[in-house]
Amino acid sequence: MIYEPMPLCVFYLNLDRRTDRRRFMAAQFAALALSAERVEAFAPEAVPVASLARWTDPVRPRHVSPPELACTFSHRRAWRLIVERDLPAACILEDDAWLSPAFAGLIAAVTDLAGFDLVKIEQRDQPANIGRQAGELMPGIGLHRPYSFVAGGGGYLLSQAGARKLLARSVPLDIPLDRILFDPDEPLFHRLQVAQAVPGLVMPAEHGHCADSVADSDIADAQRNRVLARTVIPVPDARRRAALQRKGEADGARITLIPLAV
Repeated sequence: MIYEPMPLCVFYLNLDRRTDRRRFMAAQFAALALSAERVEAFAPEAVPVASLARWTDPVRPRHVSPPELACTFSHRRAWRLIVERDLPAACILEDDAWLSPAFAGLIAAVTDLAGFDLVKIEQRDQPANIGRQAGELMPGIGLHRPYSFVAGGGGYLLSQAGARKLLARSVPLDIPLDRILFDPDEPLFHRLQVAQAVPGLVMPAEHGHCADSVADSDIADAQRNRVLARTVIPVPDARRRAALQRKGEADGARITLIPLAV
């Protein structure tokens, strides 16, 4: 008997009270004839008190706000599902992700991540330093190693091996979710095999593809206030940054804007 590879599971994170975003995502999945599983996101008040005390203490040079920590806990809930269900990989979306029409083809076609642990499929209007194409997810969607940080954790593919690495007890939660995943200044980045999909397949809804309420963030104000209030700015490891620059040069890295698949 020949078994057909199963399409990627799609998880989207959504707070109970954000019914506007739930409708927004459900409408997109219906339009693309896709099934997706809602994962209940953490509200700040649901985060364990001990974790709040450890990771949100403003006295620490590195800390996050309670809403930022809740966001990370929400993503960790999806990572655990990948491990618990023994999934080879899955797609994780935040509930304000606008999906390209090409997204459905990606989910149907991709069964593995071509040797990568983590693939960012989000497009942002922020320059990215990426290397030569190192593989492809599907025809027309290349994989490039990133050599700079680009904000956003709104859409990515994660392998089970990657999920296990991210769930390790040694992973600090004192930085926002997108920096945990995609910041080359962080040691974890170098323990993961990370790629950027080119072109991207999702983008933040705030770029005009939704009703105004969907774009209202539960995190942005808290993050902005934390940044404005900080008195110590952590200094990146100079040796790690220099090593990354050398790797990028060897990989023919170039600064570019990631296009969006249409």
